[in-house]
Amino acid sequence: MSNLRGFLWSMGRCGTKAILDTINAHTTAEMPSWVDTERFTNADYFMQLYPRPFALALHFPQHIAAFEHLVQNHRQIPVVMTVRDPIPNLKSYAKVFLKSLVSRRIDDIAELLRSGKSIVSYVDPVAVDHMMMPMIDYWRHWSVIKDSPHRIVDLSDLAEPRFVETMTEICDLFGLERTGPIKWTG
Repeated sequence: MSNLRGFLWSMGRCGTKAILDTINAHTTAEMPSWVDTERFTNADYFMQLYPRPFALALHFPQHIAAFEHLVQNHRQIPVVMTVRDPIPNLKSYAKVFLKSLVSRRIDDIAELLRSGKSIVSYVDPVAVDHMMMPMIDYWRHWSVIKDSPHRIVDLSDLAEPRFVETMTEICDLFGLERTGPIKWTG
């Protein structure tokens, strides 16, 4: 029996960190970083041996197929899907994507600019389609979670006026024991 309590389906820039940090700070459960999702999806024994209650977060589109498989194989586990208007989501993600691209390849970008080319010429459109467009395929996401216990959370539900209420509902859905009152963290 696994300690898996929930899935957070949060594609792109939809409040993933706020939910993850709040669960880690205010419950006895743990949400490993979305960076660790791949280890869990590629090795089922991580879920079987994890020492305390936990929830997994999907954040990167390259993990969609593996996450879909996990959700389908654990239909009884609740899923929280966070969403936001697709255009602001893509703009936000594109900004982060571009900063990451430049910062990880600073020497290549500097050489590209010295040669009179633009950064846009360096971006692979196929990679953009592969990395960004799946984030806003809400029909695909919905099709995967609809048969599981679930809650859809709009990004606005994580704003200060509704944050505590929304996080309380998420913790209740996941059956997480709180260690103290949930507070708005900004």
